[in-house]
Amino acid sequence: MYIIAGPNGAGKTTLSYTILPEIFDCDEFVNADEIAKGISPLNPEKARIRAGRLMLQRIKELLNQEESFAFETTLSTRSYQGFVEKAKKQGYDITLLFLTLDSVELAINRVQIRVKEGGHNIPIETIERRYTTGLANFFKIYQSIVSKWIFVDNSSENFEFIAEGIGDEIVIRNENKWSYLNKKYMEISEQLRELEEQVSLGLKGAYRKMVEFKKRNNSPLIVSRNGKVTTIPPDEILPTTKAKNH
Repeated sequence: MYIIAGPNGAGKTTLSYTILPEIFDCDEFVNADEIAKGISPLNPEKARIRAGRLMLQRIKELLNQEESFAFETTLSTRSYQGFVEKAKKQGYDITLLFLTLDSVELAINRVQIRVKEGGHNIPIETIERRYTTGLANFFKIYQSIVSKWIFVDNSSENFEFIAEGIGDEIVIRNENKWSYLNKKYMEISEQLRELEEQVSLGLKGAYRKMVEFKKRNNSPLIVSRNGKVTTIPPDEILPTTKAKNH
């Protein structure tokens, strides 16, 4: 089971359509936004509650069938906790990828650009609520109940691995010193490196597709630079991305 999580505008869907089929070999993707579009193409936000119920129903079906699958979420609800715990008891290996943004303002700006590009709108108060509760639920609930997780800052052109973990072992990637890392972590570091490489490939592929879309539609890229929301014209967008700490 793969959980692609993070606030609105963090790049979850773009990453999902790249990393799931191309790298994780997962072709069953449950996405409430896509379900809502199917219910109400002209106003998907209106169908959000119904889409959420259908998404939970589909996840339940997949678990009962013991299928491999992925779903996207802001983690702003605890509704998935029971499913994750059930999946773990069934023997699922559960990977959580959390894409974060360094400010809610960046999330709002990215959603506004997405609307201009033809995407669906989300009320500002909803973006703000999801941003806060999603992060809180990651740290208080989901981080501790999945098999492994990776926390990535996707605010700027170059994504940054912030932290990752397997079970009780946590590695802080944005620390300059590694002296505190213990022997037990080193024993599982190969698994973490493999996950990091997979996510890195997915993010790079997703970024390339996003750049092509932006340039084709003459649309700017909204990023964070030194903590400030910045608009990059399409002709100045870098063609590739890389991890800041690599």
